[in-house]
Amino acid sequence: MLVVSGRPQVLTDQLGEIDALVASWLPGSEGAGVADVLFGRRPFTGRLPVSWPRTEAQVPINVGDADYQPLFPFGWGLGTQPGRDRLAMLAADRPQLRATLVAADWNADGSLRDAPGTLRTLGRQLGAGQRDAALVEATLGLARDAAQATVVRGDAPADWATLIADADRAQLTGDPVRAFTLLTRVVR
Repeated sequence: MLVVSGRPQVLTDQLGEIDALVASWLPGSEGAGVADVLFGRRPFTGRLPVSWPRTEAQVPINVGDADYQPLFPFGWGLGTQPGRDRLAMLAADRPQLRATLVAADWNADGSLRDAPGTLRTLGRQLGAGQRDAALVEATLGLARDAAQATVVRGDAPADWATLIADADRAQLTGDPVRAFTLLTRVVR
């Protein structure tokens, strides 16, 4: 389903019928950019810039609300490029990252089989390499993918939406270590 709107729409009762949902907002003259990712000409990646409400009664819904239980939290999103591939592109000139990639246990789709163990190793590297913007982004992307996979499997803690939203806020305000820590709390 492709949603073209200026704000989130309440879709909760229709989710069981939807295989995939893309919020393209109001692309205007940039509709070709939406088409490029839908038809596979470009890798897809995107994260919500707002919280997506579960019901009309939640509108407005904001991170930090006492009853923050959105359908999709601020920062929720997926991509078509597996985390393993994003990190592999960076590993050529980063020997420690290359060793982590080799040691990690990957699923066929490029996701982590042992997310907690690999994320612990990557977290140590993140703490030491905070000035490496590409590594920070790829590491947080892999942690976000693992957190969202945990949610989809139904294994996430009850406060997963708040943790993911707070992680995105931490990343946006320049605290990647806090962002990573919050995402790994969802995975464990």
